[in-house]
Amino acid sequence: MSVTFNSVAPIHRSTWEDSGQAQQSLPVTFHGRPYLITTDELGAGGVEGRQGACARGLSPFGFARIIDISNELNPKIVSKLELQTNNPANCPFDTNDDAPDTRIFGYDSHYCNVNRLNNPTMLGCAYFESGLRIFDIRNPRHPKEIAYYNPPPRPGTTSEHAAFAPTGSKQTDWASSPPRFVGCQVWDQFQDNGYLFLQFTHGPALRLCKQAGGNDDLR
Repeated sequence: MSVTFNSVAPIHRSTWEDSGQAQQSLPVTFHGRPYLITTDELGAGGVEGRQGACARGLSPFGFARIIDISNELNPKIVSKLELQTNNPANCPFDTNDDAPDTRIFGYDSHYCNVNRLNNPTMLGCAYFESGLRIFDIRNPRHPKEIAYYNPPPRPGTTSEHAAFAPTGSKQTDWASSPPRFVGCQVWDQFQDNGYLFLQFTHGPALRLCKQAGGNDDLR
């Protein structure tokens, strides 16, 4: 049997300096217009780490962003899903809590998922020690955080979290898996706590999931 490998030439290359180590690209459409939801799993410090990012006035942790790719030769970042931990002004707090003890991941984004691929209204992103964050993305240019879940760690597990942070990360578990929206529930896996089945009980997330007309259209 012979195998032929054909090279695929890129048509465009996008880069940015405010976070790094791209992890995921999730294609979605809003009213027929194509977008990518991307995540970075590390901050902007590169080999200099979080302190280097802070010294340059950039985020010490990675975050998600939404990119309009309707013009493939000129994609445009239309929004950034930054948390308070991504704000360089909070570096004195971010770099002096337990996150540096992990030696690798802190409050960084990792994987995201939407409630449906066409005209999504809700986005869930795993932000490691910042937990699972839920966003209203009906307007991709102006996402709004509407819910979060951040469980405590479970000592004594053999998770990647425990391996990377045997003495640190005493505050929270690690959220790193893409969530699944099912009706007004979110199913997700956390590093220490395992599978958790979460229910929206009040607030804008509950109202939005009821309006969505089904939160499991992932075709």
